[in-house]
Amino acid sequence: MKDNEEMATKVNTMVHNDVICQWLLGNELKVDQIKFLYDVIEIIYESPCREKLLKRDKDILEITIPMMAVFRTLIHM
Repeated sequence: MKDNEEMATKVNTMVHNDVICQWLLGNELKVDQIKFLYDVIEIIYESPCREKLLKRDKDILEITIPMMAVFRTLIHM
């Protein structure tokens, strides 16, 4: 494998991503938080703002998602 740089790069990337996934999904609280954030982003994705979200618009990332997360938190209270 050391002679195949492309394969080595892909394996390194896969291992790196796997470590991140294991860290993110390490306990029930983290899993719950990721599901919550996914639900928030899904609302925006299903709205007319989809194109802005996919283009990683600064307003969507820095204003809309945090405000929607706060709103959804208040609803859950």
